[in-house]
Amino acid sequence: MPFNKGDIIHYEFQVPHSGKLEYHPGVILSCNDVFDEDECYVIAMMTSINLQDKFSFTLDNTMLNEPIHSDTGLSQVRCHLITYALKK
Repeated sequence: MPFNKGDIIHYEFQVPHSGKLEYHPGVILSCNDVFDEDECYVIAMMTSINLQDKFSFTLDNTMLNEPIHSDTGLSQVRCHLITYALKK
């Protein structure tokens, strides 16, 4: 898995209220040393749903290498929805 810190990947996250697994974009938080040591990455879920809460922060296209493909052009990183992306 040749990802770098800050890369955005699609990954299956467990959604709290439903308990279901859903694919969402996620931003890689960990460095390559974590993958080399533990064969996983730490990632935070992203969403384009524009609901403000105290656990998220907003990204806009000026913060990214490629534009967000959503109606609003905004995305949020859900800092409380973090998981491990395991080596497959």
